Amino acid sequence: MTPSGDKLELTIAKLICEEVFGSWDATGYEIRKSAGAVVINLIKSNDALRKSVAASDALTKRATFAKRATDELGHLTGEESAKADLLEAVDSLSVEKRAAVTSILKSKDAGMARAFESVGTSDDGTGEGLDNEAKFQKLADSIFTKSKSSTSPLTPEQAYVAALDTPEGIELQTQLRS
Repeated sequence: MTPSGDKLELTIAKLICEEVFGSWDATGYEIRKSAGAVVINLIKSNDALRKSVAASDALTKRATFAKRATDELGHLTGEESAKADLLEAVDSLSVEKRAAVTSILKSKDAGMARAFESVGTSDDGTGEGLDNEAKFQKLADSIFTKSKSSTSPLTPEQAYVAALDTPEGIELQTQLRS
């Protein structure tokens, strides 16, 4: 027995007018308010947990890329967050392209690592035997180390500039220019 036309239209109109609470993302099911308060509260808590897990996963993934950026691209110029963004973009490439781009980045980082090597100095801890450039760098490093305990710590670059303003730094720079 089929419902009469009027009754069928009334049922369809009632379903259309019933407020939809939301939809279940994974399955596409619609949850209507008529499902009951308990079901709606369970759905809400499940939704909150799912969002929390997704946010936690995103933070973990970002921290992993930041650590990789420091470890793998530490000698390249740029902010660590930009390097992490770069690694994240590279990670989204196909396996072949990812391997090629990663190889390029690592070779550039290795080339820059050689630029940071100190050549031709002998430091026995006393500062004797260091050339003027190494002495100046040691002065900048000591200013940087001292600033870490202050309320406004300096970056290594700011410590280098601050070393230029000290009498010893001025003398070392004068000797380096001559």
